[in-house]
Amino acid sequence: MVYTLAQLRGFVAVAEHGHFGRAAQSLLTSQPSLSRQVQGLERAVGVSLFERGPRGVQLTVAGHVFLRDARRILSLSEGAPETARRVAAGRAGRIQVAFISAAALSTLEPLLTEISFELAQLEVALVELSGAEQLQALADGRIDLGLVRPPVPTEEFDAQAVHAEPLIVALPVGHHLAEKDGPIAADDLIDEPILEYAEDGTDYLHDLCVRLLGSENFVAAQRVSQLSTALALVRARRGIALVPRSAAAMRFDGVIHREVAGSSPLVTLHACWRRDTMNPALINVIAYLRARLQP
Repeated sequence: MVYTLAQLRGFVAVAEHGHFGRAAQSLLTSQPSLSRQVQGLERAVGVSLFERGPRGVQLTVAGHVFLRDARRILSLSEGAPETARRVAAGRAGRIQVAFISAAALSTLEPLLTEISFELAQLEVALVELSGAEQLQALADGRIDLGLVRPPVPTEEFDAQAVHAEPLIVALPVGHHLAEKDGPIAADDLIDEPILEYAEDGTDYLHDLCVRLLGSENFVAAQRVSQLSTALALVRARRGIALVPRSAAAMRFDGVIHREVAGSSPLVTLHACWRRDTMNPALINVIAYLRARLQP
């Protein structure tokens, strides 16, 4: 089955006007030429699309069905060049974004909202992966953008910090520090059993906790890999935890959160991508992120 867009346009015009002569006038062509086009289309499709009469034509049952598809094909063909231009310019297209679970608490929703506002025709596909899994997926070309904790290997990837927040203290209800109003001094945490992290196979959060208290004052309790596990163990009175402020959004019953007095190390989240990316949509997202996050 081979037919042309010109034949489809001729068919749609005849269907809409119900007359070859009027349809030919609207297309600025001759009636015999239009008639040959429609006949060629009917031969290609293999069915009669019109019932012809002395006063005009009417669509057959098959013609009614074919008209719907013909209009859709013409609409797609007319929009395809502009779609290709938008994709080439990075205003449309698709990017695959991976995120760690902590990003869903602090960054993912506002970041996606802003990107959707700036690049409304961009499709963003999401997948949750650990930081190590994201770096491997980026290297393999399976994702375009990752949301990870540092450090980010700079030989292969580029990165932009997209979120920073302080550490706060998670305490079980009834803990003597939970009874205090206001922020808790870091010195008050000395000798307290503190849950330590190996999040995503790195020591990033653990190192921040040690930096806050000093290695000589850090009393390690259970080792965990997820913030949700840390909060569950706090509730079970297996220790206290230093968590990013956004972790309070999990709202664990039996867990109270307190700010840390003074300056606290900031927990950061980075967007990272391959330096050699050729995806125009991703390049636009990167430019937007850098412009948005400039001091």
